[in-house]
Formats: sequence, C-alpha cells, structure tokens
Amino acid sequence: MEKNRETDDSENQRDKPTELGLKEPESSFSSSVQPAEKNLFTDDEGRLIFVNQIVRCPCISLILVIIIALAVSIIALAVAFGGSNKNPFTDDQAQYALNDIRSIKYDTLRLASEAVSADRSKVIVSKTPLKTQSTSVGVFYWIYEAKTKEGIFTKDAMMDILKAESQIMKDDRYKDFCLRDYDNVSVYEQTECVRPLSATLIFFAEKWDPVLVKNVTDRLMETRQAEIYKKLAPCIEFKINCAIKEDVPTVDYDAAKRLSDDIKSIMQWWNGKNKELAGDPK
Repeated sequence: MEKNRETDDSENQRDKPTELGLKEPESSFSSSVQPAEKNLFTDDEGRLIFVNQIVRCPCISLILVIIIALAVSIIALAVAFGGSNKNPFTDDQAQYALNDIRSIKYDTLRLASEAVSADRSKVIVSKTPLKTQSTSVGVFYWIYEAKTKEGIFTKDAMMDILKAESQIMKDDRYKDFCLRDYDNVSVYEQTECVRPLSATLIFFAEKWDPVLVKNVTDRLMETRQAEIYKKLAPCIEFKINCAIKEDVPTVDYDAAKRLSDDIKSIMQWWNGKNKELAGDPK
C-alpha cells in the first residue's frame, strides 16, 4: 500500500505543473538532427564544398594547387625584378645605409650588372668573342729541394721536374683552368695553354745553339760589358730612360744592342717543347 501511495504521489507531482497551466522547459539539446543551410561554402548536408571537390577529384586538385603556386611565384619574381633597376634586396627608393647588409647586397648586384652590361656592349660593338682565360687570377707554386750536393740543376733532377710538371699539364681538365695564349689568335679554340714559368723552359728548349750560348755567356762574364748592358737595358729592352744613351759611347751602345739581340734569339726557343735535355745543365 505504501508503495502504491508513493507512486501516486510522484505521478501527482508530475501532473501539477500541467494542472497549474505551466509548461515544462524544453531541453536545449535536440534528439533529432537539424537540416543544414546550404551556402557558398557548405552543401545542404553541412559538408565543405572545397573538401568534397578534393575527395572527388584528387589529381585535378593537386594540379590546380601546383598551377596556383607557380603563378604566385612568377608574380613575386615579376614584382622583385620588374624593371632594370629593381632588385630583390630592398626598395630602390629606400634610404641607403653604408653598413646595412641590404645596401651591400644591392651595391654588389648593381656593380655586377654594370660590369656584365659593359662586357656585352663591347662584344656587340666589336663583334668579337670574349677572351676566356686570358688573365691570370692565381699562381700555383712548386718548390723543389735538392737531395744531393749537386743541386737540382742536374740532368736527372731536371728530368724528374719535367715529368712532374707534364703530369699536371696532361690532365684532361688542365686546359679548362690554364692561362691561354692569345698573342696571334682571338678565338678560344685556337689558343694553347701558356707554359708555366719554370726552369724546364730553358733546359728543354726547342732549339739550342751551344756556340751562341757560350759567346753570350762569355760577354756577360766581362765586367765592363756586363755593366754597360745593365745600364742600357731599360732603354734597349723596355724603351724607357733612354736619355742615358747620351752618356754612353756609340760603340758601347751598339755592343749592348747586339748582346740584347743575341739573348733574344736564344730566349725565343725557351718553350720546354724538347723531350731531351738541351745543352749542358752546368
């Protein structure tokens, strides 16, 4: 009986709000799914249209993204290098600061651009190709040390030096880095590598006149003639300080001139093209 009474009381309590004309508050959570509103970004089921397109056509979507990325890159490059005075480091109208890294980079770019433009202008005007490898930018030193009392100026030592230098010059890549000889040609393909400044140029001269060499050596051993040649050498060899000729007798000047011509006739064959040692190393 008590249980039935409690049940009736609970039912009566639930019915009281109704009897009094009051409504139960509705739950803020709905048990049914509300239909989504279709707009520019979502469909009628509430899903993103962009995601739907990617899922349906993944390959086309990937290609479209790549095209957009390339287009943005091209536009960025056009903005950075849009004119002849444009640069990617700073605005041309910006204030110049001597120690600012952007100013330094800008100056570097500007100077390089002007140098290249000048070289191109020379090529266009003269219609001649640039002389590649025509200027030396570095020196490679080889130091030889004698292991005997005779020194390095012996036949065996000079043969070893020639072998070592030839090993470098015969390398396939040597021609791409050596100094080129443009004395009689102007086309790169017709040039040859300049022989390095070495004692092998003398000891392996293409031609060797022992009589003339001895004659020149004897004249240079004479103290008076050697002093006269030393005094007149700037004028004879380099055409400078020629006023000194007035203080030297004509006979002495002619003798010094003949000595210079004989030395040049010997030196013109100092090219190291001989495979055998020329003359006596001593």
